[in-house]
Amino acid sequence: MIIKDDQGNNIPVANVLLKEKSSNEIGEFYRVFQGDGTYVIKKKYVSILLEIQSTNYASEEINIINPNPEEEYFFNVVLKSKEVELKEVIVEGKELPYKIKKDTIVFDISKYTDGSEKKVEDVIKKLPGVEVDANGSIKYKGKSIETVTLDGDNLFNSNYKLGTKNINIDMVEQIEAIDNYTNNKLLKGIESEGKVALNLKLKKGKSDFSGSLENGLGFKNDLNGAFYSNSYVMQISSKVKSFTTLNLNNIGRSDAYFYEKQSSKSLDRKSDEDFQTQKIITSDIVSPQLDPIRYNRNNQLFVSHNNLFKVNQKTTFKTNFNFIDDKINSKQDISTKNFINNTTIETNDTYSFIKKPKVFTGELEFRLNTTKSTLFEVYSKQYIEKTKLFSTYVKNNNNEFNNNNTTNSYFSINKIVHTWKVSNNNALQGNIYYTFNKIPQYFTSNSIDESFTQKSSFRKSIFLFNYNLIGKTNKISYTSQIGGNLEKTPYASENSIDNNDILFRNNFFYNHSRIKINIKQFVIAPSISLTDYDFSLSDKNNYSDLKKNVVIVEPSLDLIYSFRKSTFRTFYSYTQKPISEENIFSDRVFINNRTTIQNIPSFDFKRTNGFGVFYFYNNLFKNKTLSVSSRYEKSNGQYLSSYSIDEEFIRINKSFYHAENSVFTNNIRYSSFIEKLSSTIIVSSSYVENKYPNFVNSNDIRKNTNYVFKNSLDFRTGFNSKVNFEETIDYSTVVSKYIIKNQVNSFKNTFKVRYKINKKINGNIKWDSYIPNLDNKNNNYNFLDFECYYAITKKLNFIFLANNLLNINSYKEFDNTDFSTYNSEINLTQRFFLLNVEYNF
Repeated sequence: MIIKDDQGNNIPVANVLLKEKSSNEIGEFYRVFQGDGTYVIKKKYVSILLEIQSTNYASEEINIINPNPEEEYFFNVVLKSKEVELKEVIVEGKELPYKIKKDTIVFDISKYTDGSEKKVEDVIKKLPGVEVDANGSIKYKGKSIETVTLDGDNLFNSNYKLGTKNINIDMVEQIEAIDNYTNNKLLKGIESEGKVALNLKLKKGKSDFSGSLENGLGFKNDLNGAFYSNSYVMQISSKVKSFTTLNLNNIGRSDAYFYEKQSSKSLDRKSDEDFQTQKIITSDIVSPQLDPIRYNRNNQLFVSHNNLFKVNQKTTFKTNFNFIDDKINSKQDISTKNFINNTTIETNDTYSFIKKPKVFTGELEFRLNTTKSTLFEVYSKQYIEKTKLFSTYVKNNNNEFNNNNTTNSYFSINKIVHTWKVSNNNALQGNIYYTFNKIPQYFTSNSIDESFTQKSSFRKSIFLFNYNLIGKTNKISYTSQIGGNLEKTPYASENSIDNNDILFRNNFFYNHSRIKINIKQFVIAPSISLTDYDFSLSDKNNYSDLKKNVVIVEPSLDLIYSFRKSTFRTFYSYTQKPISEENIFSDRVFINNRTTIQNIPSFDFKRTNGFGVFYFYNNLFKNKTLSVSSRYEKSNGQYLSSYSIDEEFIRINKSFYHAENSVFTNNIRYSSFIEKLSSTIIVSSSYVENKYPNFVNSNDIRKNTNYVFKNSLDFRTGFNSKVNFEETIDYSTVVSKYIIKNQVNSFKNTFKVRYKINKKINGNIKWDSYIPNLDNKNNNYNFLDFECYYAITKKLNFIFLANNLLNINSYKEFDNTDFSTYNSEINLTQRFFLLNVEYNF
């Protein structure tokens, strides 16, 4: 049986009642999901009356006279939309933990909890079809979500981790997973970008002010104090939604995710990253493959305030402010072996860091519905960063340098949007942007014998405008965008060896058009982009000017087939990537004490053909999901790195070559709830193979291969008992080869025991085991952590934490490239004990 609505779309869920026509009594009942279902009749009937029902649709009836039990019957049913309340049909059976409302799945989170969950993120990890990575980023149906809303209001924008990592789970009643999400209500039902999002439905009565106050004190292994304070206040009313959080700690927790680059894109296909420029001088500290709480020796202050105010039915004003002030201490030792021309060049770098980042972001958003069909939006975001990195650096166990690296970054993005809903099926939207990003960096290095200073500064300003036509008919949806981009990027650097004084302009006009054709269960979506580029590059030091005007074409094609609980997608794309600002300077720039970089700029394009297939299966009833994706990209034309390496320096010269490289990626993830065992199993595997060329010490072009193979098994129980278990096993292989092959195999195992002594006392014991290199099994690490929660009242809890009980002081990790192997050792967070008091209100 195929069941569709009067628009030709599959009905998400429908009830089919089998009645004996003469008595009108219900004999059997079954459900049809996603508009396609089969059923074997179990009883005998003289005449059958089929009644097909679905919420918000008028029911339909089908008569079968003298049904033949040996015969198969096939029906195409169309249900007409009808805003009436259908008679209630009561079917006895197990209550489903979810409901389907058109393009939204509503999860009853009480059916997915076992009492061990504290924050919203803990439950989201258990929802079928939803993935949460180690950093807290969320995917639904294999797609990165746009945001997490509160009762339908987009308070956090793309920085939704503020909510999922902080809001207590007992504040939330339901979690909604939304297909075809849009943040612009005028475009609901018209926009067809396929975006996804989550919505938190708060419990009734959780209004006005509510939140959590958690404060803890303790001591570390050296008897210095340990402290942790994490509190939030949330206000929910008909006109105001606000969320404020404060975190102070020196036990390794980091809230730096709030200024990570966000992948979320607006309707006009733009994100913050499209407007930002480069940091040349590195200020990052090496991060091993560990939980950051193991190595992040910090002293952090983090404050965030997010407010949405509905002035009236037409006007909304939103503000988001975040500030972080941290002090990170780290000691690192990096030993490298470079295998070049049958010789081995060994180097050693030892660092003692003090890193002090201060970052502020402020967002203002104003929305005004001037009429029922028009929306006017003003958006402004300001990002201010000042990071100081002080380090003592020892090169090759001999020369000692005192380094000072300062980065000041200012990023401003300002946007005006006007949306006009012309009709129920068509809309026009105009966007105007002005953005500015400035990143001056200062690097000084002093030793007994020498002194070095370098200044480096990128500036990038963009004026962008575009206009969009969005529309749909019965089976076709389309978008067409025309626009222009005026970009100016000067770069200047000065050191004792070379100077750069560059002005790069990238002006272009473009048209991007896309159409989606729905043919029953198929979607065909071709698109094409036309761009007219006008480049210019002025190098004042070398008295050179480059100019180029070129028109490029970029087509793509998506094919999607949906059936029952599965979606299959295949795609092809052809892209052309122009020069970016990291390749515009031609004289040497130091990025650290050992490494310099320079370019030979070119206006040639990197041309890439991409192919991919994607399969997603989501059985909500059985809580099973399967996702399989494969992608292959083959590129021609790129900047190749030519390395010149000796014991003292690494010189990198990047030049454009019409050489090929390819990347193949394959990912598999399967999750299932095993009801008989009350347990969940998740199996995932990823394989990435990269074939790429480079040069090392003036050799001919080298063709290299690198591949990374990762496998993970996650098993967790949900017994109705006082003890449950979680087991996670990770195994990875990293191989790089040119003539010789460098390979590192690593292993990680996490075993957690969750215990619940009674209604008031629960907690967990976690054991982490790492072997960074299986060729050296003696180099293994074991970490033991302990947590205990004691509920004094419903609102007041005591929490005892003990971390790194075995007091592992350092961790050594191994990695490789096509011409080198290296190991890095970093000092870790000390053992600490902490007693917290948590009050929820």
